[in-house]
Amino acid sequence: MSEVVRFKAYLRKADDGGMWAVVSTKDQDRQGDIIEPTAFSNLQEYLNTNPVILFAHNSWEPPVGKAIDGQITQNGLELKIKFAETEFGKEIKYLYENGYMNAFSVGVIPLEYEPVEKGGYRYKKVELLEVSAVPIPANRRALVLRSMDGKLGIDKVDEKMNDGSGAAGGDKTKRPKSREVGKVAERIKRHVHIIGD
Repeated sequence: MSEVVRFKAYLRKADDGGMWAVVSTKDQDRQGDIIEPTAFSNLQEYLNTNPVILFAHNSWEPPVGKAIDGQITQNGLELKIKFAETEFGKEIKYLYENGYMNAFSVGVIPLEYEPVEKGGYRYKKVELLEVSAVPIPANRRALVLRSMDGKLGIDKVDEKMNDGSGAAGGDKTKRPKSREVGKVAERIKRHVHIIGD
């Protein structure tokens, strides 16, 4: 199998104004596929050589941004994204900041995988080629995290987002209280593993 496979995820804002996007989760998406968080064997190479952020997987157009940092968590892959200072890059950034777009997607080449019971594949090793800003995610949890007033800028993660209940989107959406969010963020920070040297 040498085709490019794409997965969707969600976004949160970093303290310094960059945007951290959870570009892949270990959840099964609507197409039945699962990508293991540790599958991104070339993350450091991607970050060091060609960390492009495309629009809708369109490699025929210039990138709308670049990934400037990345990390693997127990639940997925996160990238820190900086949008390009081009007209289109600024437009895409505006769409995220104002809630018109909410998702990201990764383009990968599968290297090791196996079928899963309900259809689709479990990807154990992939080559990360690109990440895209996308209007519609395949992963129902592929949503932007927003503050209580609806603005992009929450930098804490709701524990429900990672427990399989679907509280990050869909019918079960609940907003955490700010003190709960802080506690959850501290727990998550203890479990984050940074890919690097």
